[in-house]
Formats: sequence, structure tokens, C-alpha cells
Amino acid sequence: MSESITRRRWAHIRIIAFWGFAALIIAGSLMPAANIPETGLSDKAGHVIAYAILTVLGLYAHPRYTITVAGGVFVLGVALEGLQHLTPTRTFEWLDIVANGAGVVLGLVIAAVSRGFRG
Repeated sequence: MSESITRRRWAHIRIIAFWGFAALIIAGSLMPAANIPETGLSDKAGHVIAYAILTVLGLYAHPRYTITVAGGVFVLGVALEGLQHLTPTRTFEWLDIVANGAGVVLGLVIAAVSRGFRG
């Protein structure tokens, strides 16, 4: 298999991973509260971790669009928080938005550090 085919295949895998994880966050954010599995993490830690992972995946899927990815992930978090207000079993929380933003920043740091180690 040629190197360009392998690169393209990995690029597609990174894009699928990013958008797949985004779909999981969307589904998890809008499902009824009773259906959310217990993870043992605090709610806010879960937000930070999920949005950090989504940001890292996005930056690997779309490496030329750092600001767009980071901003888009944050806006997604704000939009989902607003949509939760419209559901019967979920509520809007400002601290969730703060945790989402902290996750985006953490994801930016992780991606920057890992890119630095790769040269």
C-alpha cells in the first residue's frame, strides 16, 4: 500500500472519529437524564474530559483549522446546553458551559504538546 493511500486512510479515520464522538456528545447531552449511565466522575469533570477529547480529535481531523475547531466545539457545548433547557428532564447550567470551555482549552494544550513531541 502506498504511503499516500495510508495517509488518506488515516485522515478519514481521524475525521470519522471526530464526528462520531461529536455525535455521541450530542446524543448524551440530549437524552433523558434517567438514561445517563453513572461514570463515577463528577458532572463537571465529565464535561471537561469529553470536550477535551472532542477538541483533540477535531484538531487531528482538521489540523489547519485550530481556531475554527476550538470555537466550533465550544459553540456546540453552548448550543447543547441551551437545548437541554428545552427538554423535560435536563437543565441549563452555566457551570457546564465553563467546564466545556475548560475542556476545549485542555484539548488545545494536549494537542499543542503532542504536536511538539512529534516534531
